[in-house]
Amino acid sequence: MAEGIRDKFASVKNNLPNTIDADVLYDSTLAITDSIDEVVKTIAEAAIIVIVVILLFLGSFRAVVIPIVTIPLSLIGVMAVMQAFGFTLNLMTLLAMVLAIGLVVDDAIVVVENVDRHIKMGTKPFKAALEATREIAVPVISMTITLAAVYAPIALMGGVTGSLFKEFALTLAGSVFISGFIALTLSPMMCSKMLKPHTTPSKFEATVEHVLGGLTKRYHHALLAVLNHKKTVVAFA
Repeated sequence: MAEGIRDKFASVKNNLPNTIDADVLYDSTLAITDSIDEVVKTIAEAAIIVIVVILLFLGSFRAVVIPIVTIPLSLIGVMAVMQAFGFTLNLMTLLAMVLAIGLVVDDAIVVVENVDRHIKMGTKPFKAALEATREIAVPVISMTITLAAVYAPIALMGGVTGSLFKEFALTLAGSVFISGFIALTLSPMMCSKMLKPHTTPSKFEATVEHVLGGLTKRYHHALLAVLNHKKTVVAFA
């Protein structure tokens, strides 16, 4: 649409008398286009980070798909929330989406990791999904409410500031709520269908487990050293 308007403007400019000149002083479409490009870029970055984290800690390509699905579903859901509130795609709502992309995958990753832990303990995938979701339902709900409670009050501000940030705050809070709902419903269902029992770890999983085991052991020793010298730690603190 912007290109069409520029073409029309060029046509009008060519038909103006020689004594009259016209030029574009401000074009808001440039900022909007950059914001949309930033959203797409952030989605790609979030997807790459999720893939790396899940592969390193779970060693399963199947497990990677589950948190990735959360990103587009949360964005689609938050657009429905925006439509309900009468919001449009503008700089503030796009900024909220960029920030939300990093938040919406957290809950799904927590669910996937807990389900995978139960499966590795010998529980069947369907039962593991039920038990794991029951265990972390309250923490996931608490995280969702906490994140939403941080941003939602911005929408209650008055004046020009409140008008500017209302769409930002409610868009961000809505995306967090939707991601929490997806994490407790769709993610466990996908885990029960996609995650398979694997009693014998692959070479990659064994390597990752060895590295993480060594890291955990070093952390354990460091923590004991700190707890055994409480007075020194408090003094330096």
